[in-house]
Amino acid sequence: GSSHAVAFLPDGKHFVTGEGNVVRLRNVDTGKVLHTFDGHADCIMAVAVSAKGSWAVSGGLDQKVRLWRLPEPGAVEKGDGK
Repeated sequence: GSSHAVAFLPDGKHFVTGEGNVVRLRNVDTGKVLHTFDGHADCIMAVAVSAKGSWAVSGGLDQKVRLWRLPEPGAVEKGDGK
């Protein structure tokens, strides 16, 4: 799907995207999805990441703002993206 919002983590190696109604944590070099956050009922229009890279926040057309705890990057690099 298309991304309406993108925010980079402070480590420069990861970023989050708002794609449709899900937020995805991705690897910058490969684009691989490391984790998916599902919770919006409509399209996500904005994402942001905390200064330490521990949290992401998303806002969507469902008029909701959601806060997501980001996993430690080392813990998800070997995961299946779920």
